[in-house]
Amino acid sequence: MRTLLLLCLAATISAGKSWAQLLPVGIAGEDLLRLSSLLDSERVTSFLLRPLRIAPVPPGDLSLRTACAVTCLTPLRLRVFHNSGFPVVANDGAVWQGRGLTAALDAGFTFRRRGLELAALPTLVWAQNRSFALRDVSQAGRTEYANPWHPRNRTGGWIDLPQRFGPDALARLDPGHSYAAVSWRALRVSAGTTNLWWGPGRHNAIIISNQAPGFPHVSLSTARPIDVGIGRLEVQWLWGRPRDSRWSDSIPTDSARFFTGMAWTLAPDLFPGLWIGAARVFHLYVPPGGLSLGDYALVFQGITKVSQADSSNPTGDDDRDQLAALFMRWAPPGSGFEAYAEWARNDHNWDLRDFLLEPEHSQAYTLGLQAVRRLDRGRVLRIGAELTHLERSATL
Repeated sequence: MRTLLLLCLAATISAGKSWAQLLPVGIAGEDLLRLSSLLDSERVTSFLLRPLRIAPVPPGDLSLRTACAVTCLTPLRLRVFHNSGFPVVANDGAVWQGRGLTAALDAGFTFRRRGLELAALPTLVWAQNRSFALRDVSQAGRTEYANPWHPRNRTGGWIDLPQRFGPDALARLDPGHSYAAVSWRALRVSAGTTNLWWGPGRHNAIIISNQAPGFPHVSLSTARPIDVGIGRLEVQWLWGRPRDSRWSDSIPTDSARFFTGMAWTLAPDLFPGLWIGAARVFHLYVPPGGLSLGDYALVFQGITKVSQADSSNPTGDDDRDQLAALFMRWAPPGSGFEAYAEWARNDHNWDLRDFLLEPEHSQAYTLGLQAVRRLDRGRVLRIGAELTHLERSATL
């Protein structure tokens, strides 16, 4: 533990003049880096938009120029799980921990030259996927392995969260943490399948996380935090195409999905150790005529239903699923302590008055904190708690 923690601290301190590759969401070093940032007096990163950069650079240096190529082989990582009674889902990305034995092997490489970055870190997964008692599925058009607790919604679809991924053992090669990116000054354009995590939670994220495999996506983002006068700003704008599994619909008819969203964080100069942020995403089925130009810019849609209402749609209803969140993380430099919160909702309010009367409508929230203290002989004591509330509100 001491050696790994020191390595993370060294990566933080030696971040002087280069911006290293992304650290895959969920890897052990990610949590160690978060711990080390609480013990160190340097502000490392917000931990609100992940994957993280292993070695952040000073915010005033916006150059991404490097003199030569850097190729790095990623060490092999073997993960083995065993569930005796039923499946367990635990932020494992492409890994499905069914009943019985499950194994996952990760390996790959990264390559950087000037503003170009390539990474391939696929995951080979095998799961015994033994049978167990399933809840009966009564809805027409669904397989016996589908999730019966999530009925069809008004747009004709349902959540793709099977109880079991079919009757047989599973073996698949997932592209995992693989991407290609081009950076120029403060901008970065990337395409890949790497997992994403937006929000401050350590165990749960409301908007997007690594609870499932990463989906193919393209993003436009800041290459590093940008000094905007009042603080340091990070932004990411995303477009992706999630895919359905084989085990939800018996006759798949709604597999063409589209996801778009934007997230930003700000570290105010007046409050060292404080980060605030927001995110907004839309998830929809691709219509028969395909996506319109406006679908790619949905994040700029008005935030109230009254702004969407017109003579043909007097109620302002929108079949596209919207999620929006506000979040913050406070970690005073060198204090060994952090507190964080996220508040989200799944529906537009009609107007400001509606929001003030029923702020709890379709809401979800996360509250968390942790404290870290160094002990003797290189040991570290961590105490933390996290509460996530997703219960459906009683409002209409």
